[in-house]
Amino acid sequence: MKKIIFQPCADAISQANFRRTIQSSISLSDIRESLPDGISDLIESHFPNGNFRAWGVKPHNASRWDKIRKGDVVLFSAS
Repeated sequence: MKKIIFQPCADAISQANFRRTIQSSISLSDIRESLPDGISDLIESHFPNGNFRAWGVKPHNASRWDKIRKGDVVLFSAS
């Protein structure tokens, strides 16, 4: 069953990150050196052209995001 995830995005920093990483795509070549081993290969297998959209989380929130699965929907809210 698909889940709907609500992600607040109201402050100036999160809105800038939204524009940079969700409205626009990220180039794998720009961040490859910062990724843990194997992650760039995984991204490339899903996005062969090397461009994708992503939202990062801080370590203390990671357990919630580990529950997200392919097909789930994330809704960003600026208010």
